[in-house]
Amino acid sequence: MAGINCSIVPCSALMEGKEFNFSNLYLHHTYGGPKPNQSTIINNNGSTGLGMTAVNNWAVLKGSTLQVMGVPVECGEWAIVGGTGEFIMASGVIYKKVHERRSEGNIIELTIHGFCPSLKGTKCLPTKVGPWGGNGGTPQDITETPKRLESITIRSGEVVDSISFSYFDQAGQKRVAGPWGGPGGNLNTIELSSSEFLKEVSGTFGTYYGSNVITFIKFVTNVKTYGPFGKQNGTPFISPCRTTAVL
Repeated sequence: MAGINCSIVPCSALMEGKEFNFSNLYLHHTYGGPKPNQSTIINNNGSTGLGMTAVNNWAVLKGSTLQVMGVPVECGEWAIVGGTGEFIMASGVIYKKVHERRSEGNIIELTIHGFCPSLKGTKCLPTKVGPWGGNGGTPQDITETPKRLESITIRSGEVVDSISFSYFDQAGQKRVAGPWGGPGGNLNTIELSSSEFLKEVSGTFGTYYGSNVITFIKFVTNVKTYGPFGKQNGTPFISPCRTTAVL
């Protein structure tokens, strides 16, 4: 199979948004065998053959979804009529043809072309919390108003040696902050998906060889928990938790 080609770029249209193009994608319709990835939710009408609804768990979408509509012919088109995550409110078309037939299900070659609008809701101004820890060190902060956190990088061992992160500002520009701290410890990077956001930060701080440091830190998103990094020792702290809060 050829390598997958993918591009998502700004497009000129009546509504601001993004365009996505995928080619050389192969969808496994595995409805049988030990590891099926397709389930029929509603069976089709026995006399007309219409009305079937099926769900396919396709790992390439990584938490996002595409909703499509069409007829189950070998070659043809499916209409994209919705989506979530990176493909929120998607519309477009999928061109499909049979690539390989297998006993447990066919492999379908797909070419996808679609658009997603940019949702421009009311901007939520950030609120600062903290700081936690001692009175030493140098204060650090970001200069641009953030929109979405992309990644967090931590160096840690006995304590948290340093932290840095990348984010997108309100204009969509990628920014990098840090690293703040020293070069010791083991390196760990957390990559957040486009629909993943930080909900809570917790940890402990205390004295390490005469300096006040963060000894342990943990991050909780709407998807999973990352960490702990460092060793839990000292005074605990936790970001204020509100149901609608995004850190």
